[in-house]
Amino acid sequence: MSDQAYLSIGGRTRALWPNRWDMVVVPLVLGSLALAFIGVRQMVAPLEVVQEAAISLDPSNLPVYALRTVLRMLAGLVASLVFTFSYATLEPRAAVPSLF
Repeated sequence: MSDQAYLSIGGRTRALWPNRWDMVVVPLVLGSLALAFIGVRQMVAPLEVVQEAAISLDPSNLPVYALRTVLRMLAGLVASLVFTFSYATLEPRAAVPSLF
């Protein structure tokens, strides 16, 4: 038996090779990261470029709009959490407590 019991399953040592679920998850994670990077790069474009672009309801453009919307929602969620935790930390330490 192996010195490391957690690697032994059913009396045989489990190899440290990827299984079929790893082969499913890795492309999904890499694809999600690639989409996030593409969306962030498009969101930091200058405002003049965004204002000149016409909004199209062509079905091929809708996934890009959905990606931008999801990234904006995530940015808002992160900003909200940062504010919440910073305010919750600083409020009890204030010299004059708020009236709320």
